[in-house]
Amino acid sequence: MKAKDQATELREQAERTREALGETVQQLSDKLDVQARAGEVGAKAQQVAATAADKAQQVAAQAKDTAMHSLDQAERKIDELPEAVREPAHRTMNVVRQRPAMVLAGLVGLIVLLRLLLRRSHD
Repeated sequence: MKAKDQATELREQAERTREALGETVQQLSDKLDVQARAGEVGAKAQQVAATAADKAQQVAAQAKDTAMHSLDQAERKIDELPEAVREPAHRTMNVVRQRPAMVLAGLVGLIVLLRLLLRRSHD
């Protein structure tokens, strides 16, 4: 009877070993599945990109609101100027409202030019 118990125990141990080995092989196979892992990385990248796009839209909307508020304040200040200056200032504000990107690019160019000139004067 003892020999039967040992044989049963060995069969059970062999079965447990097979199951553990099967799980290990499956885990290794999952790690080596490049396509699935690439899909996971791609999904995560899409999620990060979507979050960044949402944040960029929020920042852009906030910048637009701030710019519009500043333009409105400038318009009110223009109304306080002398008559001789008021009309040209209003025309300038209309250009700024119609082409804000062009005005911004011009301002950036002016700032870069001033920095270059200041740097040369210090050398």
